[in-house]
Amino acid sequence: MPDGKTHDNLWKYGQALAYPAGVLLSMSDWHIGLGAFTGYLIGRFITPDADLVGITHGEGEIMRRFGCLGGLLVSYYTFYGFIFRGKHRSFWTHGLLISTAIRFIYTFWWLAWFLYNKEWLTDVVYLYGFGIFIGMAMADIIHILADLAVSDSSIKSRKWR
Repeated sequence: MPDGKTHDNLWKYGQALAYPAGVLLSMSDWHIGLGAFTGYLIGRFITPDADLVGITHGEGEIMRRFGCLGGLLVSYYTFYGFIFRGKHRSFWTHGLLISTAIRFIYTFWWLAWFLYNKEWLTDVVYLYGFGIFIGMAMADIIHILADLAVSDSSIKSRKWR
């Protein structure tokens, strides 16, 4: 199975596909395109492997690049790992869109709470948030396909729950 460095390298190569997709999305609305760029960047650090116990490569990168703020983010995602402990590579953590939706909601629930009944930002926030979700999904698809392509026979024979 691929390690965090392999996923990180694949994420970098995936930029060749993700950024043109963001430009295409920008043609419909620039908020969606900008959100897709942002979501793909977020997808580098907040990966489907956030459910693993211990510091993953992505979490190590967060702490290395963002210092104390990165430590706070890693501690926030430790609770996510606790929720999905023992479910690694299941439908809930490595499902093509459901796992992205779960991580998206877990990451941005506070923003939805803050903007509740703030009508002056709803359209922009919805479009930008939709773009972020698309970008995170693109990064997750690269991660999940790498897991499926490189996984050993014991993982391939295991049923997805």
